[in-house]
Amino acid sequence: MKISKKITLVTFLSIILLILLFIIINTLFSYKFYLHTRKLELNSVVEEIVKNRYDPEVINKLEKDLNIDIDVKNPIHNNMKQQRLMQPPDNFILNTNNPSLNNRNFGKFDEIEDFKIIDSDLSVNFIYKIKENIIKISISKISVKQTIQSTNKFIFIIGLFLSVIGFLLSLILSKLITRPILKLNNVVEKLSNLDFSEKLEIKGNDEIATLSKNVNFLSTKLEHNIDDLKSSNIKLQEVYGFEKKENQKREEFIAALTHEIKTPITIINTYLEYLNSQDVDESERREFSEIVIQEGNDLSKILDKLINYVKNKDNSIEKLNLKNFNYTELIEFRIKKFQLDFNEKKITITKKIPKNIFIYADYDKMTYVLDNILSNAVAHTYDNGDISITVFETKNTIVTEIYNSGSLINENNLEKIWDSFYKEDESRTRKYGGIGLGLAFVKKILLSHNSSFGAKNTNNGVLFWFSNIKQL
Repeated sequence: MKISKKITLVTFLSIILLILLFIIINTLFSYKFYLHTRKLELNSVVEEIVKNRYDPEVINKLEKDLNIDIDVKNPIHNNMKQQRLMQPPDNFILNTNNPSLNNRNFGKFDEIEDFKIIDSDLSVNFIYKIKENIIKISISKISVKQTIQSTNKFIFIIGLFLSVIGFLLSLILSKLITRPILKLNNVVEKLSNLDFSEKLEIKGNDEIATLSKNVNFLSTKLEHNIDDLKSSNIKLQEVYGFEKKENQKREEFIAALTHEIKTPITIINTYLEYLNSQDVDESERREFSEIVIQEGNDLSKILDKLINYVKNKDNSIEKLNLKNFNYTELIEFRIKKFQLDFNEKKITITKKIPKNIFIYADYDKMTYVLDNILSNAVAHTYDNGDISITVFETKNTIVTEIYNSGSLINENNLEKIWDSFYKEDESRTRKYGGIGLGLAFVKKILLSHNSSFGAKNTNNGVLFWFSNIKQL
């Protein structure tokens, strides 16, 4: 139950209980209180009668004004009447144990020698003995009880009215009391969710106002500390991100060198095994020897890069050495390097390469690009398949297309093949030393040359293409 409802309910029930308590007290004690106060008033009446020497006119006036009956007896004239007057009737009830009703101390008027209260069904009789006279003052008991009942009804009616007023006031007061508490609860709930946007504006000098100030102070302090932690965390993330990036560059560099080393070693081993196991003529031996020597030179350059990296921590594999060179000679020589692989898988090679095409690029990097794409073409071409290499000119560029027959690449993966460590078919690239990094480095090299590139499926295979800038 909400605190506002609790306050309203407690206030309303308290008012109802007070009303019932008033009615009970009035019912139980009002009659006795009435007799006590009436006795004190009647003492003054008796004093007035005695002072006026029992004047009948004074007695009649008092009877009329106070709605009482006054009877004065003289024992000298009628001794039996006095005796009956002083003796209560058979149904008489005398509260002799109540000192407030049978108190003989009547103030300054001390001529009263004896006093009694006779309570009957219809009236209450106050009897005073003063020297030779006896004064009996009678009050109707019915009117007293009617007065008490009327008073109870009045209290009940007024109580209902006060209950409604009290209920409305309790609603208003509960809202006034709980409003700052609800605001305080709302702000504290936001604080628990690290939301410091709202501040308390509760004025005053009471406990709630003091608590609000403390909550505002706590919110400001907590917000400041969290901002400091966020700042420190950002700095740590920047440091960690920088170190992670540097480590990633080193790992990529080592992986690239590893990938580059495996390709020439594989080619060298292939040609050496062929020269060792086959009878070849002198011209063929000389040609294959030149290929092995060239691959050895390429391997030497790669090792030089590794040594330079270890010494200088230079891991920028995209650093270019741009120059004009004969692209036709380069691509013809790289095709010849894979001749044994073509022969082993009985692959038919188709070439459309113009003579003396010159481009402006990094010779070593473009060698890597051609070797990687040709290596992938061999790996993914079935036995007795086809590979075609086409080079043509556009207005400002030289475009190279390398097609191989074989299985298609999943359309959803055509963009992924350029990502690091992605391989469409792991089992078919293992022979050529591939670890899923080749095309990722090809992508970096081509991007550093501002080249366009891509791959697409054809009817019977896959076509890779890239562009180079014409010689300057």
